[in-house]
Amino acid sequence: MKARYFFGIAVITFAIGIWQVALNQRTATTLATKITADDTAGLDTTTDQQVLTRYVSAHMATSRSVVLIASYNRAEQAAQAAANPASNGSVYAAAQASCAGHADSLVQARCVQAYLAAHSSAGANPQPAATPSKADYTKTFSAPGWTADSAGIPLLIALASMALSAYLIVLRRP
Repeated sequence: MKARYFFGIAVITFAIGIWQVALNQRTATTLATKITADDTAGLDTTTDQQVLTRYVSAHMATSRSVVLIASYNRAEQAAQAAANPASNGSVYAAAQASCAGHADSLVQARCVQAYLAAHSSAGANPQPAATPSKADYTKTFSAPGWTADSAGIPLLIALASMALSAYLIVLRRP
């Protein structure tokens, strides 16, 4: 008879624990989405990352990875702009204007290439564009396997109740 009570407690606390894990995951997803939205808007995400780090470290099953795509794209554009002299940008615009009269796109492209070859000047020491590493813009937030939070405690109680229920069932057997 007592084994049933412990089994019932195990089922109820397990359900509560799983529900809390789902709530914690939803909150972690919301925080990660805020980081991505702020990054897309060009805002500083350092504070948001610290908030997510604290949250994830205190709640089980909330690990997240966030890729700061907008920051990566901005860094990549800056690297390409640094590698290309500004004077060649105006030469390209002049090439497009000069070749705009061609109706055929292939002829127009060849015209632009010829114009650029004739009028653009290479820098004194041209350098290839050093593109940023995507790994530098990928942030990983790792959660511990178990925490003493609103999800971990009920799951621990469920495990203990299930073990006690099984122990009481085994004791009853002749």
